[in-house]
Amino acid sequence: MNYLNGVSIVEILHNIEKMKLNIVSNFEHTIAQNYSIEGDDKTKNILKNFQNPFIFRDFPIYFLKFVGSLPIFKKEDKAYVRLMQHYYGLATSRQLQNNNLPALHSAVAIIEHHFEDNIIRDIDNRNRKFITDAIRYSQVIKDDDIQHYSIYEEGFSNQEETCVKVFIIPKENLCTFFEARSEIQKTLIQPYEKKYQKYMKQLFELVKGNFSEENSLKNENDLENIFIDGSFF
Repeated sequence: MNYLNGVSIVEILHNIEKMKLNIVSNFEHTIAQNYSIEGDDKTKNILKNFQNPFIFRDFPIYFLKFVGSLPIFKKEDKAYVRLMQHYYGLATSRQLQNNNLPALHSAVAIIEHHFEDNIIRDIDNRNRKFITDAIRYSQVIKDDDIQHYSIYEEGFSNQEETCVKVFIIPKENLCTFFEARSEIQKTLIQPYEKKYQKYMKQLFELVKGNFSEENSLKNENDLENIFIDGSFF
């Protein structure tokens, strides 16, 4: 093994990589915290007094909700990717703007895919990276590697609306979460959704309108299909 001043070259490179990732993470967190869009200043204040995460039986539950279905993998369309990054980044940043807790060292994200219809879909075709990146940039989790982050996914059909709901909790509390899921939904989530549903739809419309003007998608209808139409499955 090669050494430099008594230190392994491999260890030096590893530390440099960790430093680079930390710098990038802090930079991206700054971007996420400063996501903005014309017309959002008024609606941003709606959540200023809302505390996210919820505290349930002494552990935190971060809750995120996104309008429409989670998009599929479509890396070749750059405008599409920018739209997705901005919407999920902005929606996450706004919903977590009052979080002051340290990052979870070992976390699990429970991702619920809700669909109004009963069409058969493959969940693995959905690009959850937009959600994971937005969570990481907001520093809810320490990192998104396998040592610090896990994902559990479920799909539900015949729901009231098409949306994506995400719960981020400490991994050690996963069993408690599922045991008390009905109670959490009734006492914490439903009141939140009732109060802020209008805001989330307004935010979606602002992002969609902004990108339809500033970015040329291959097909303008993609703006609807990406989130609502269900043609991407």
